[in-house]
Amino acid sequence: MPTGEKPRRTRKKQPEPELFAPAPAAQKVLVTGATGFVGKAVVKELLARGYQVVALARRLPQAPPQEGLVRVAADVSSPGWERWAEGCTAAIHLVGIIRENPKSGVTFRRAHVEATARVLEVCRNLGIQRYLHMSAAGAKLDGLTPYHRTKAEAEELVRASSLAWTIFRPSVIFGPGDGFTTTLAQVVGRFPIVPVFGDGSYPLQPVAVEEVVQAFVESLEKPEAVHQIIELGGPEVLSYLEVLRRVARSLGKKRIFLRVPLGLARFGVRLAAAILTNPPITPDELTMLISGNRADNTLAHELFSLPNKRFTGVPQAPAAV
Repeated sequence: MPTGEKPRRTRKKQPEPELFAPAPAAQKVLVTGATGFVGKAVVKELLARGYQVVALARRLPQAPPQEGLVRVAADVSSPGWERWAEGCTAAIHLVGIIRENPKSGVTFRRAHVEATARVLEVCRNLGIQRYLHMSAAGAKLDGLTPYHRTKAEAEELVRASSLAWTIFRPSVIFGPGDGFTTTLAQVVGRFPIVPVFGDGSYPLQPVAVEEVVQAFVESLEKPEAVHQIIELGGPEVLSYLEVLRRVARSLGKKRIFLRVPLGLARFGVRLAAAILTNPPITPDELTMLISGNRADNTLAHELFSLPNKRFTGVPQAPAAV
């Protein structure tokens, strides 16, 4: 090698997916975002019901091989992974983010709009007709935040497709290991005085992850769910302050909840976002929180007899058997 020439960097080869020979009668389902909070639960339920699963995620988990499961490490927006989806009869698209990181190329537009366009393209090319899409409560083209607007743009792409689609708009999802209650538990569990933005009256309708999973998986076999936008919320509409109180009770903590005027709260959140690399809450997240989050469960009740599970605080992981 000539003096002064820099050595060439070699691109690290992605590990090959794990392959198994599934039962011939089993349907094969593509799941994107398969290692996320909802994705892991969806994959587990599909396997339990006898489906084959192609689980697509940016990184493969450290997990033993499992019969009926093909794990594929790939960025859903990039080419090259579609060959592993051949033979799938349905796709469940769960990729989404709640916070951007533009320096790493993680943006709402890429995660919500471009990724959706890519999965729809693969479905069309491979003849995958059934398509289930994860959106969010409050998705609107004129929404208050880029999160809501890009979720709505992705919905528009789905509705314009020729696929047998179903769109789900869940409220805040809770369950063991979720980001929602985990964040609240860290604050409530640590500090005797807990700040509340404004009067804390803005509505939330937390829905259990197992009920979201039930709706997704049962939709695969329900023709009446095709071309429907289904909202998913819990059985109760709670104020944010009541959510905090239930979190405190579930932790066995007595806390003082201090109401912070919204103007002061917004200033503090903007300041924290300007100073901290990873602030506890961003200005957009505060906007989403105080604007409320609730769902019309009419279709969910008609199709799946949901919801049933109340939010009682920090969820506990099931005991090991």
